[in-house]
Amino acid sequence: MERCDIIKLYYQQRSIKKTWRKLRARYGPHYRPREQTIRNAVTRFESEFTLLDSPRTNRVRNAENVEAVRQRVQDNSKFSARRRSQQLNLTSGSVCTHTKSTGSRTKAQ
Repeated sequence: MERCDIIKLYYQQRSIKKTWRKLRARYGPHYRPREQTIRNAVTRFESEFTLLDSPRTNRVRNAENVEAVRQRVQDNSKFSARRRSQQLNLTSGSVCTHTKSTGSRTKAQ
């Protein structure tokens, strides 16, 4: 509802600064949106005619990456997740996730 309020106030005031000042009465001095947030909301509304967020891309586990991590763990379980991530060119978080999904343990655990 905050974005809708911002847009309504902006079109009444026709100024980012005036809109920001008016929002103080509703949200208080410390919890109101920043001027940049107001500017972004107005720009997005004028260009895309929406106040909704863009859809997020959900990453799907790559079966090849899971298999590569599983194979590395079987070959040598003494390497850390950081070392494996460097070898496989994956993030260490991905390596940890894939390692846990295979039921294996990393060196640090």
